[in-house]
Amino acid sequence: MKKIEDFLAEIEELKSQLEEAQDTIEAIRSGEVDAFVVKNDSGHRLYTLKSADQTYRIFIEKMTEGAVTVSRDGIILYSNTSFANMVGLPLSQVLGFHFDKFIPDEHLVPVRQLMKAAWDEEKKNRDHAAREK
Repeated sequence: MKKIEDFLAEIEELKSQLEEAQDTIEAIRSGEVDAFVVKNDSGHRLYTLKSADQTYRIFIEKMTEGAVTVSRDGIILYSNTSFANMVGLPLSQVLGFHFDKFIPDEHLVPVRQLMKAAWDEEKKNRDHAAREK
């Protein structure tokens, strides 16, 4: 059985990990990071942040409409400032949170269905492209 000290130590470790993740997100968002390496099932992949998509990213950040990138499990990976302003929170309280937090209850089911359909379609497209190679 865990003691209270064990839980407190675990909380401190989790706080440290969260702070590191938030610092990493801030470094990426502010342009301090040029590239990063991600390991997946097929090996390591290099992702560069300074490329032809930089113009697009600047456009997304400067537009007045809200924009978010959401992971398959609904976590907000990217948000422009306009979205954060729309929901009345600082950007730091949007990134890393579940998208459901910002959807009114009466719209949760259709939004979840739409997002699932989008991810399922993306998977089908990737599978189809892989078979054609």
